Amino acid sequence: MRLLRFGATCRQNGDCPRYAGGVAKGEIPRVEYACERCGGVAITRDAWAEWHVQSQAWTLSEVFDFAFCHQCHRETRLLERPAS
Repeated sequence: MRLLRFGATCRQNGDCPRYAGGVAKGEIPRVEYACERCGGVAITRDAWAEWHVQSQAWTLSEVFDFAFCHQCHRETRLLERPAS
């Protein structure tokens, strides 16, 4: 099973100066993604999922660049920011 991590993968060692405020050492900071046009967080991305017989679950195998905002109803690019 493939673990997908999003955002700047600088978080590998819990060392992420970008989000250092309020994050305990070794803890992975929480992020959210927002529409670059309207700032909304009702966004989706295209992806492929694969069925794994042993785990009896769908797992993501690929995530694509296409993103869509369901607030302004347009294609968008995602902005990563600290979760509120």
